[in-house]
Amino acid sequence: MIVARFLEWVETAPTDRKAEAVSLLARAYLYSDLPAAELEAAEAAMTVMLDDPSIRVRKSMAEALCRDPKSPNLVILSLAHDQVDVAEIVLRASPVLYDEDLIDIAATSPGRIQVAIASRPWVAAPLSAALAEIGCLECCRTLCENFGAEMTVTILRRIAERFGDDSIVRKALCDRHDCPIDVRQTLVGKVGEALGGLALIKGTIADDRLATIMREACDKATIALSDSVTEPDLEALAEHLRVTGQLTPSLLLRALCTGNIRLFEQAIVSLSGMPPKRVHSILADFDGKPFFALMERAGLPTTTWEAFSTGLCILEQLEHEGNGGDIYQFSRRMLERMLTFGLDIGDDDVRQLLALLRRFAAENARDAVRDQQMQSRLAA
Repeated sequence: MIVARFLEWVETAPTDRKAEAVSLLARAYLYSDLPAAELEAAEAAMTVMLDDPSIRVRKSMAEALCRDPKSPNLVILSLAHDQVDVAEIVLRASPVLYDEDLIDIAATSPGRIQVAIASRPWVAAPLSAALAEIGCLECCRTLCENFGAEMTVTILRRIAERFGDDSIVRKALCDRHDCPIDVRQTLVGKVGEALGGLALIKGTIADDRLATIMREACDKATIALSDSVTEPDLEALAEHLRVTGQLTPSLLLRALCTGNIRLFEQAIVSLSGMPPKRVHSILADFDGKPFFALMERAGLPTTTWEAFSTGLCILEQLEHEGNGGDIYQFSRRMLERMLTFGLDIGDDDVRQLLALLRRFAAENARDAVRDQQMQSRLAA
């Protein structure tokens, strides 16, 4: 009877009173101890109110029902397909919506709706995967920042591929403890691409020089990224670099010159396909037929073999001498001896290699000065 009188009353009631009344009706449905017949009548009344021409009325009902698992599914689903201002209320929070419903809505809705779905307290992996594939930039930003979103490695990779050039997405991905190292390295490359695309930089640096600067900056960041990772992460990183064509002689030489033998060794394992123990054994000898056969199997240019052999030899010497924990001093001594090794070699490829080493040396000197200045400022 009460519900019947309610339906008669709403036909002529003013909008603000209807909005208040439908909210009370929804709360009575959820929290009052109504008999089954009255509950059915209340649900029927809310169904009727879905057709009310006033968005205020429908928003009021959505706000009352959006967080309770006892809310009627069909009413909630109808509200989820309503105008954006109504739909996003239930899409952000309602626990009675299924992932299938949410994926279907996200695929056919504007950005605000996708953002609402991505901001739910819990986003299961299938829904996250769908949003990573079809969601707009703002949706993927929200998804990355939502620590209630279940994100597999595949999902994180897809977002990095689609929107890794966006600074907010990059930061959100890097802030996640579950972001794998190969995704982080992809983001390093995206930073370089973003910088290279700036009009000021493109207008002042020649394209070939800019490409070199970007590549070497990416290599440097990759080396830093690999410094203290676990063995499984290092293996994943090396394989990612191989698949993406980034395991270049330049990157390997930089790894040696900074003393990062772990990355160099894992890179050779990835390039050659040989067992890690066998690669370690051959590199420990760093000379003779087995070493050069390994370099050939890894697909490295013959003009670099002697440089890698010499680099491993120098690295062993410096490790015995010790570096007092100063990475810049270690790299300086390493580069000085590497440069001495090939000064009188006339091959064009080797001259390019020596030019690369000189750039490494100059870069290392600048980094040492910058680090010293920063420490002085912090101490002041």
